[in-house]
Amino acid sequence: MNKKKLINYFTIIKYKFLMKKFKPIIIIILVLFIFISGTYSGIYLHREYNFTSLKVFLVDKFRVNNFLRGFKGKPENLKLIIKDKDLKTIHEYRKTAIKNGVISENLKNYFEAKCIFNTDTFPAKIKIKGDFPDHLAGEKISFRIKLKNKKLIKGMSSFSIQDPKTRNYIYEWVFHQFFKLEKITSLKYFFLNVIVNDEEKGIYAIEEFFNNDMLISNKKQISPIIKISEENLFFENNCTHCKDHNELVDELYLKNDIQFYNKKSVLKDSNQRKLFVEAKELLSKFRSGDLTTHQVFNIQKTFKNICNF
Repeated sequence: MNKKKLINYFTIIKYKFLMKKFKPIIIIILVLFIFISGTYSGIYLHREYNFTSLKVFLVDKFRVNNFLRGFKGKPENLKLIIKDKDLKTIHEYRKTAIKNGVISENLKNYFEAKCIFNTDTFPAKIKIKGDFPDHLAGEKISFRIKLKNKKLIKGMSSFSIQDPKTRNYIYEWVFHQFFKLEKITSLKYFFLNVIVNDEEKGIYAIEEFFNNDMLISNKKQISPIIKISEENLFFENNCTHCKDHNELVDELYLKNDIQFYNKKSVLKDSNQRKLFVEAKELLSKFRSGDLTTHQVFNIQKTFKNICNF
């Protein structure tokens, strides 16, 4: 037996000896690895996709088919270009909001940005959006985007992007489809793959904002879109006699100012200003109890709206 064969022989003997000695340890390590990875996968699927049971998931053919089809999907891309220093500030805002438990207005400053959709580049401004830190959790920060120079992406000049889980995944899309079916004014709502400064963030929910573009796409007359101010809504100490947040909401519903969204359009048009004054008076009298529901709202559409909720 030559030297080379002898070395190989002893190497095999050594390998078999080590395998026999450490085989139980290797098996234990593999079992632990399978257990830990399986547990982590289960936690991840439950947290991210609300899978309460693998059995429930697997027997649901519709869900399984959709899940598998999702891997074949090729969503359109929306790329955001934000200056590094501005992105750093945004992340500092994010930390502050998470620490405070609320996204306050002083953290919602706009930054210059560019949006690239398909092959077109749009100058824009961008800011953090949302009220609570669920819009800032993980890698998907929610943004409000306003395009400049009257440019539009899918018919929108202003829109929000957010992690789909902040809008209850596909259910929000279904909600808007019901609105369209019942011919109730609704927002454009769809999904895109979002990239921020060459870093892919994954699927975001895209939600149209309240403005004239939304009215036009719903074939409505250009008019004021009114709202009740959310000022002080998320600070419990603004109502010393309120027992909980629901009582605070009721309190502020009665006393907060009535405002409008599409400010530029309303302020420069005397007819729209007149319409806003009329709408504000109607809603104020409804809040005070001087007018009933049918005297202020379209009952049929209001009923359909409530049914959708």
